[in-house]
Amino acid sequence: ISRSVAWLRGNRPVDLIFSDIHLSDGLSFEVFRQVEPPCPLIFTTAYDEYAIQAFKLNSIDYLLKPIMADDLRTALH
Repeated sequence: ISRSVAWLRGNRPVDLIFSDIHLSDGLSFEVFRQVEPPCPLIFTTAYDEYAIQAFKLNSIDYLLKPIMADDLRTALH
């Protein structure tokens, strides 16, 4: 979590973030509690139970794994 926070604070903003919900050291929501997302977010996960939390962070989509090509294409449009 701390490395992700440091990266977001120390680098130029990106155009889009794809983020898994489960990271090796916690949930990605912790990153975005510490750093406001600088761009749109698309969450990817195998779990549907986090969708409401994701949309509270203004994510633009929530893709369940395995990610289908059509779903990815729709998210990017």
